[in-house]
Amino acid sequence: MNNNHLLIYPNPMTDNTVLTFTAPDNGDATIDIFNISGKTIYRSGIYVSPGENGFRISGLNQGIYFVIITGNKYKYSTKLMCRSNTQHEVKIENVSSGMNTKSDRLKSISTTIDMPYTTGDLLLFKGTGGQFGAVITDVPSSSNTITFNFVLCKDNLGNNYSTVRIETLMWMAENLKATRYSDGTSIPLVTDCATWSNSYTPGYCWYNKDTDNQNTYGALYNWYTVNTAKLAPAGWYTNTNAEWITLTTYLGGESSAGW
Repeated sequence: MNNNHLLIYPNPMTDNTVLTFTAPDNGDATIDIFNISGKTIYRSGIYVSPGENGFRISGLNQGIYFVIITGNKYKYSTKLMCRSNTQHEVKIENVSSGMNTKSDRLKSISTTIDMPYTTGDLLLFKGTGGQFGAVITDVPSSSNTITFNFVLCKDNLGNNYSTVRIETLMWMAENLKATRYSDGTSIPLVTDCATWSNSYTPGYCWYNKDTDNQNTYGALYNWYTVNTAKLAPAGWYTNTNAEWITLTTYLGGESSAGW
């Protein structure tokens, strides 16, 4: 199976739905649950038996999620639509012994799936493979195969970032949230507004002083931190002004690129 290809299957999940898949032999497998932005919200290891296996997911908040099951010689994927308004602890319940409930079978990622579209639609594809993530946009005019060429973007704290190619440049598709330089030294955390405004030394902060915002907005770095040339993950660098111009020009100019 080619891990560079990821297909998403529209299987809406209703209450008491069991997801099933077929394992070629017994052994360990991993269940990953991603939200619509591609963030991993749950990961669990399970032991599966040969043949059909089933499990039920509970505790998800209302929204759309993607589930990927990875075994030694197989990988399956499906999309879930959760209608619950109350979030609890996410749990996975093995129900292989009671397969008489309604179930949605997960499909092999190697399967080809038809995705109808209207001319002019802009499609956004998000692919994940282990520690890699990539974003691709496409305005289809005919049948097409989307290939994800993954590029490693990982800071020294172990955070992995999705990437996106725009014109000739490869960009991070997520905001950096590193609290250490690429050489491992710590970046000072600044929590006082006055200190931030009057500082002439490197520092970072979290949006609204709330660490819960780090996954949404990443960290905010002052110029002195950026100017060290040690902020970007290994193999990456802080872009130049000319590259910003290339980006904004490709996206329609300064008046529209921000959208």
